[in-house]
Amino acid sequence: MDLAKHIRYLLQFHECVIIPGFGGFISSYKPASFNASKQLFTPPSKQVIFNSKITNNDGLLINQLVDAEHYGYRQAQLAVLHYTDWLYNKLNSGQSVELENLGSFKYNDQGQVIFVSASSFDLIEAYGLQPFNYQSIRNNQNITEFKPRPAIRAIKQNNNWIKVAAGIAIVLGLSFFPLKNNEMHLQTSNLIPTHILNTTEQVNNIQDITSTDDTSINDQLSTEVVNKEKAPYILVGGSFEFIDNAQSLCNELASNGHQTEMLLLENGYFRVAIDSYFDKNEAIEAMKTYRANHPGSMVWVSTR
Repeated sequence: MDLAKHIRYLLQFHECVIIPGFGGFISSYKPASFNASKQLFTPPSKQVIFNSKITNNDGLLINQLVDAEHYGYRQAQLAVLHYTDWLYNKLNSGQSVELENLGSFKYNDQGQVIFVSASSFDLIEAYGLQPFNYQSIRNNQNITEFKPRPAIRAIKQNNNWIKVAAGIAIVLGLSFFPLKNNEMHLQTSNLIPTHILNTTEQVNNIQDITSTDDTSINDQLSTEVVNKEKAPYILVGGSFEFIDNAQSLCNELASNGHQTEMLLLENGYFRVAIDSYFDKNEAIEAMKTYRANHPGSMVWVSTR
């Protein structure tokens, strides 16, 4: 009779299985583990130890023989008793006793029964799970570093500075030299400033721009030109190192119906102003409205 087979079976469902008069097998929980060298996952299992002091008959092993081997109760009881005598006879003769797929027994130097569990016996099947292997997952995808781009591409053209500087020099030079007619009389300039034309409500019947008399030019303007004071509070759309970037934002805002200005700061940067206001509270309300209509925008209120 293979009693070890019945003990292994009972340990899957019970924490303690006793061989009456010999000792008890006790199972304890063993957590899941992973063997990196073998790439092996081992599920939770039961680890078995032996206690020679637990010898009282609890009927579990005998009832198993009655059910599995179809013994009568007395017959099963005698079978267990004979098995126990066989174990002691082996041990007393100095031999070790091997229980298949369970472990081995032997006496130590003090005459105590020592149980060594089989290396393959961990009752892995006790929780209905099986060990499994897996192949290492390698990600061969190339990962490129993300580099944020500016909202407006920086355009650096040093030649533009030379052209702008040259144009300013020519305009300033012309402003210091009055025009002359054929009779060499000093005359006033025949150029009407752009800002005056923009602030005049209506200019009617301008005739003979090249007239030599300042009074005759003023007589031809039907409406008096009034230089209006600029509002002190502005909404700032951004500051840029390069003028091309600032101009690009000005054009975009102007296309959306805003009055824009480009202001040169002391540090050489160009500030883009969006509309202007005489009242600070009005400017703050305009800032809130602009931010609400343009999520993510960080326009702020400033002074000229």
